[in-house]
Amino acid sequence: MDVHILCELLDRNGYDSASILTAAGISPDILSRHDSEITRQQELDLHTLFAATTRDRLDIWVECGRRNTFRAWGDFGMANITAPTLSHVRYLAETHGGGTGRYPAVREDGLFTGLAIAFDHHLAPGTPGHLFEVVREAIAGVVLYTELWGAPFPFADIQVPAETAAFGLSDYVDAPIRYGEGPLLFAWPVELDKVPLPHGDQLLHQQYVAKLDRSDMRPVPGKSIEVLVSDALERMIDVHSGLDGVAAELGISRRTLQRRLTESGIDFRRVRASVRLKRAADMLRSSDATISEIASLVGYLEVSSFSHAFRRWSGESPRQYRRRWLSPTEVIGPPVRHGHGTGLVRSRAVC
Repeated sequence: MDVHILCELLDRNGYDSASILTAAGISPDILSRHDSEITRQQELDLHTLFAATTRDRLDIWVECGRRNTFRAWGDFGMANITAPTLSHVRYLAETHGGGTGRYPAVREDGLFTGLAIAFDHHLAPGTPGHLFEVVREAIAGVVLYTELWGAPFPFADIQVPAETAAFGLSDYVDAPIRYGEGPLLFAWPVELDKVPLPHGDQLLHQQYVAKLDRSDMRPVPGKSIEVLVSDALERMIDVHSGLDGVAAELGISRRTLQRRLTESGIDFRRVRASVRLKRAADMLRSSDATISEIASLVGYLEVSSFSHAFRRWSGESPRQYRRRWLSPTEVIGPPVRHGHGTGLVRSRAVC
């Protein structure tokens, strides 16, 4: 999501975008420099702060999704726009689709195919940051596929994580919504995969893909270095694994790993802490281990340190997080709907 759009929405609705940018480690001067770039971590922090600030404004979250367009995504966006078919679009997502909250995986079976988006491991399920990403990506997906198709896209359905059921997203998208466990999943009949797209151009598409291939943004196609490190840490039993261990797991040198992290603005210790806390959250939801036992299992010597870190990560103490997940009646309310029923995504112009 473009920084300018987020700040425009904040300012228009009475929030102070400058203070939120500063809290995310971004200079407010960026708004006057359209060619400026921010790091991956700054982008994630901005999204998290934006979500926390606007947590009671579903209308703002929906507009964030509706403001998405492939034309704002540089060469990756143009490669999508010029894709000859949906199978080319799926390949692009699989090989070049990394970004904040966007780690796509292609889904295929006998009747349906599509794209699944698993959300950033830094975002604890049910927190404002996670809920914002789900809402934004669900709305944006309908907008973007409509842009590709040249008409309302004929989804089979869109599977949305169950924790957003109270938001009533079906009021905002012209597609069947199904709530369930797992990632956000856009599914369509497999026979649509080979239908020529109206803006498809094989030659231009190949040129944009070649530019992406030369960009050297990823050490392995389809995954950012942060996701690769996170995946490696999740596979490793030792919660204290350092750069040497992760580099060995990835089959690269420690120096190369450190360089990749530095180039992407990624703090290894923060990624490792997030993996530990995600593991702790899984245990809080699915086991009867005590909080003290869980703290020890994920590498904390003191329960107080664990509780403090977990609260910073999820917005709740470990005890509150467990109680909310184990008590179905204790639900954190969804954002209040402002402008309910203002129209479906298909009625909004895409440009």
